[in-house]
Amino acid sequence: MFRPVRTALTLITVACALAACGTDPTTPSAVDAGTALDSAAADTGVAADTGSVADTGSPADTGAADTGAADTGSAADTAGPPSKYNSFDTALELTLGADATAESLNPTGESDYFKFEGKKGAATYIGVAAQETAFDAEAIDTVITLYDADKNKIAVNDDPTPRNTNDSALYVILPKDGTYYVVVQECWTWLASEKISGSCAESKIKTKTDYTIFAGTLNDKLSWIVKDAETGDAAADATKIGYEKNTAGTSYNTVRIFGLFKDATDTDWYTFVMPSDITTTGSRLQGSFTPHPAGVDGNGSTTTIGLAAISLASAPTAVVASVDLANKGTALGVPLKAGETYLLSVTHPGGTAGANDFYFMNHRPSSDNPLEAADKTNDDIKTAEAMQTGQGTVETNTYFFITGDIAPASDVDHFSLAIPTGEETGTINVACSAQRAGSGLRGFEMALMKEDGAQLSGGATIESEAIGAVLTGVEIGGASKLILRLKADKQDPAVSSTFYRCGVQVVKKK
Repeated sequence: MFRPVRTALTLITVACALAACGTDPTTPSAVDAGTALDSAAADTGVAADTGSVADTGSPADTGAADTGAADTGSAADTAGPPSKYNSFDTALELTLGADATAESLNPTGESDYFKFEGKKGAATYIGVAAQETAFDAEAIDTVITLYDADKNKIAVNDDPTPRNTNDSALYVILPKDGTYYVVVQECWTWLASEKISGSCAESKIKTKTDYTIFAGTLNDKLSWIVKDAETGDAAADATKIGYEKNTAGTSYNTVRIFGLFKDATDTDWYTFVMPSDITTTGSRLQGSFTPHPAGVDGNGSTTTIGLAAISLASAPTAVVASVDLANKGTALGVPLKAGETYLLSVTHPGGTAGANDFYFMNHRPSSDNPLEAADKTNDDIKTAEAMQTGQGTVETNTYFFITGDIAPASDVDHFSLAIPTGEETGTINVACSAQRAGSGLRGFEMALMKEDGAQLSGGATIESEAIGAVLTGVEIGGASKLILRLKADKQDPAVSSTFYRCGVQVVKKK
């Protein structure tokens, strides 16, 4: 994973989240969303970063047993000698849908080149599998870069969406017929070749350098690989989203939604019914819709998504949740009801249409964070509701998670955080989302306080459409208990949901 040189709000997480987890050699495992542990989690690997801000707590995702690419094949048993495929001219031929190819970045700093023949409009997956255990400090942290026949960079992937391993996974719609090149590098090598300042996971030299690479075309005949049917721009033209459990039957596959924007006014519609067999004890059902990054430093699309919204199929104009994904919110993560028929609309951001305007989104039904349980009494700081810890302690840090509602707009919620012994001299990070996850709450505010109501220094922030509600590095100051106060300025009359979602990370002083 590449880390830019700045104070990164890296999302530390503790359960398989929002991406595929399973046995396929190209599917990642582990974490990107600080949530209550899904009972079907394939593993609970934790990001290598420490001391970063806790995520708001998106759903645990143990999803797909494979990537959705047709005929994923099987990897060769062992990697060969150091690569001879170290230039465009000597690139090793890949065949879409063929067995995975085994190679090795040995020495770690080399670059391996591959090529394949692609067709315009083909929804293509390119994935690298190097880490048997997610975030293995000894295994290579890969980056893949896609080039066209003229050696122009089209797309880059460092980590999958969401980041639940350091293995690269790129979903792209090819812009034209012809030859494409894929370059596989260790993250440190990629930084140097791109002349980017930053840092990557662990040391520059890794002891585990073997990997496999696979390229294939997505099989949109699968119920959970959903391609917009392009039948029209109205709710009545919606494409059905299907759900399917993984081969073990323990969890739902991550749905891959993708489509093309035919012009700058295009809106794509989807319809779905949330499954009713997901355990939500002490929580509630959530539908998450997470877009893949666009651009030449993302999946290669010449546009981002604009507005994404959830509404009732019975009343398409009755918006439940809505977020502008172009430059503001990062994903939809919405409490929804099982058995209810919903609509998802995905809109081009407008302006001038690009040469290859497409999008990919991950979607998965899941249980949410622990649900607020004392709404009638937690208005008062003296009767603050105890926030639950999540998955115990990770890397000597402690995590808390909550989801709830501010309704009516005058509502105030207080939660108490029991600081573990030995961590009173450390710092605390908090990340919450409301509007930026699609909620109708506006001016959502969070504040960290002592039990007497005194606010901690630097311990308050307000979410806006473009700025998240995030606090980092707030000094605990010796307190054994803190209070998290949550409130909002108002409710958007055009968006009915009233939810928020928060994650807290207590960082023990080293």
